[in-house]
Amino acid sequence: MTHITKIISAVYNFLWGDLFSIPLPGGSSLGISLLVLLLIPTGLYFSIRTRFLPVRMFREMLRITVDKK
Repeated sequence: MTHITKIISAVYNFLWGDLFSIPLPGGSSLGISLLVLLLIPTGLYFSIRTRFLPVRMFREMLRITVDKK
């Protein structure tokens, strides 16, 4: 069982571990992980491919959610 735990921990650290850190004022730093670097361009790609559908249809989404039948 510890072998599986080590594998899961290694994958977790690979995806969520800090690839690099950005220094911030006050002496702290902001760590950027691989998963964040993959999710941001993917989200932009799908937003462009769908011509910003969630933004364009936001009013319609709210209307359907609140609408009583």
